[in-house]
Amino acid sequence: MVYYRCEKAKLRGSHCTLSIYLLYHAETDKVTIYKNEAEYDHHVDKVRGIDESVKKCTEELYNDGIMKPKEIIRALQARKCSLGELEQWCKNNLNIPTNENEAFVVSYKILYDNEEYEDDEDVEENDGNRFRIFISSIRLLNIISMSSYVCSDATYQLVWQDYPVLIVGTTDLNKAFHPFDLAIYLLKPTALICDAADAIKNVFGNSYNQIMCWAHMKRNVENRISHINDKDIAKEILEDIEMLQLCNSTIIFKLASTLCMKKWKLNNKQTDQSILDFFEFF
Repeated sequence: MVYYRCEKAKLRGSHCTLSIYLLYHAETDKVTIYKNEAEYDHHVDKVRGIDESVKKCTEELYNDGIMKPKEIIRALQARKCSLGELEQWCKNNLNIPTNENEAFVVSYKILYDNEEYEDDEDVEENDGNRFRIFISSIRLLNIISMSSYVCSDATYQLVWQDYPVLIVGTTDLNKAFHPFDLAIYLLKPTALICDAADAIKNVFGNSYNQIMCWAHMKRNVENRISHINDKDIAKEILEDIEMLQLCNSTIIFKLASTLCMKKWKLNNKQTDQSILDFFEFF
């Protein structure tokens, strides 16, 4: 007797219930096939390799005489998605998936030429098509409920049809970045951490506190502190500023920064004009 099971079944773990077995009769050359009445219940594996839609487009280009890989890539990049196709894609991806790591469209709004925003106070121009899309996953959305600080930056190297991508997320105690989504959406955090770019400030306004990214701030301070003549004092001042970065509240930071300024301004060593100029900048 020989048993056969579904080829998608794994060696370990749960097995697909569909199976058959062959019974070889000892007295004759006959073989009897037995099959259970179960259906396929294995998990569908992820598609590997090139997606079928991409293969189809590539074959069409190849048949049109575009055969070289770089030419195919340029031709695919030159193709534009219409607003109607984008809207249909959003509708097809609105359902919340069972896989918490699978992306889906949380919300979207697409307005054509003749349509207007319900609240158009923030819209400078009413001409042309406009759209916004909010894409995320269940796991990433759960991070929002555990965070009160937002990090945001716009990248102009990662673009979609000439539109820059705005990344919004947060950081943990290990300084690891956790993104929320690839869109602009309404949130009520306690602070915005950014690189002080005017474009980001204009987007978020003054709804909550704005904190400059420590890496950008430190580079600016190091550039200015290098003008201090006494390098030993410059090193001490930089160490004090780095300690200010550890303050865990606005009140403590304001008190500590005030004491730091008084410490160096009242110090008898501060007869050097370069040191006084630095604290005027700071």
